[in-house]
Amino acid sequence: MKKNKNILNFKGKSEDKKIPANGDILNQGKFGKLDYVLYKRGNIHITDGKLTFKKDADTFEDTIEELELNNMTDGERKVIEGAGDNPNLVFTCDGDNITMKLENKGYPLVEKLMNVLGMKTKKKIAKG
Repeated sequence: MKKNKNILNFKGKSEDKKIPANGDILNQGKFGKLDYVLYKRGNIHITDGKLTFKKDADTFEDTIEELELNNMTDGERKVIEGAGDNPNLVFTCDGDNITMKLENKGYPLVEKLMNVLGMKTKKKIAKG
């Protein structure tokens, strides 16, 4: 039988490795109600205890800068997609404060629809 050069064979078991499951921690703390851990390998994990947002730290930093969070208006939402099938990190402006929460990924069209409906509803309420 010929060996397929496109298939990589892994030897050993994950328990044999001396590397901790999540890696060495550079920094950890809280963003409001959310806990974060920045790993030496270059990933950030943000959790609310149930959901965990995961992202490459460099990509996360670039995305934060692109969002221009300081320019958000009341009721506006901005979303950073989590890596793979991990939850999204959602920023919501509530007057003079920005809150963060985690949300499971949904269908992009449904998310856009919900954002539009949420903004219209808040405008109607504000007008009285």
